[in-house]
Amino acid sequence: MADANAAYSEGDEAHLQSMLKGWLDRPECVAGEGIGAELIRAIRRIAQIRERLKVISGEVADLQSSDLWEMKANAELAQSEGRNILVELVARLQQEIVETRDRLQTMKTGRR
Repeated sequence: MADANAAYSEGDEAHLQSMLKGWLDRPECVAGEGIGAELIRAIRRIAQIRERLKVISGEVADLQSSDLWEMKANAELAQSEGRNILVELVARLQQEIVETRDRLQTMKTGRR
């Protein structure tokens, strides 16, 4: 309902039409009994499931292209190789700190 209210407030007629179509295409909207009505309901359920799978596939693709996913993959690879990525990260950062302090010291003594 909030989605419909937002679309109405924004004057988004296309979104409202899409929502109405989705509502009317629900399996529960098929009237009647018997094989024909059951078949139509089953077809509509399958269509809903396929659409949901498309959305989920897109969400998974978005996640897999994120920095967080890359970090997870790197951590898993390191673990499978018997390495601890956090220990490696700490060591690398400590080395960078030492190098930065050395550069700073060189800059200070070079100015005098």
